[in-house]
Amino acid sequence: MNYNSDAGQDAFVLNATKFKKHGFFLEFGAQHPINSNNTYILDNEYNWIGMMVEWHNKYRHLYEEHRGEDVMYVIEDALALSYDSIFKEAEFPKNIDYLQIDLEAGMLTPLDLLRKLENEVMDDYKFATVTFEHDIYCARPNSRDNVGGEQNGWVPYNPENFHEVRDKSREIFEKHGYFCVFKDVKCSRKYQNPFEDWWVHPDLVDMNHIQKIIDLNKDNFEDNDVTQLAISGPDVLY
Repeated sequence: MNYNSDAGQDAFVLNATKFKKHGFFLEFGAQHPINSNNTYILDNEYNWIGMMVEWHNKYRHLYEEHRGEDVMYVIEDALALSYDSIFKEAEFPKNIDYLQIDLEAGMLTPLDLLRKLENEVMDDYKFATVTFEHDIYCARPNSRDNVGGEQNGWVPYNPENFHEVRDKSREIFEKHGYFCVFKDVKCSRKYQNPFEDWWVHPDLVDMNHIQKIIDLNKDNFEDNDVTQLAISGPDVLY
């Protein structure tokens, strides 16, 4: 199967959910609706529906053109929304099959959003699979990857922000019963850029099946100068 994600996130979600059809996703930091998008195949091939949140208005017409009519898209700052109201008004399922959080870790926004979800909805809603971007590779001293962003004039972010996003997010997910299948996923064997954690909720997936995936990949981790070990997402075995 030709997956669409840069680092195999869609392959992970589909394999973890046993190629579920008619699932439901929540995608923060959607960006382009097709190119390197983690939910395009879920929508286009497996009839998933859900909500895409993206702050940049330039993608609006592309969502209308290329994504299913049952996929909601919100052009807004993810931190400015009321998720308790949105989830109830849109009648989101209590068990959501995939949560993507892909925001600017240098600004702490992935962690801020996760805390907001925790305060507003995580007591009542669960996510079967999660891919959470922490960009820990940018925490290297004098990292050339930590160039900041348009919001702060491209000044490098505090390297400790990336550690805080990774470490605190793990505490939150673990507190709510989530299990980390793969920590410090990178985008290929070539690049030493661990940037994500991939999670499941044991109540919503077959953990025997998940354990088989873990066992297949026990020798698939590589030494990494930032996190000691990391795994290439596109090379995860299923």
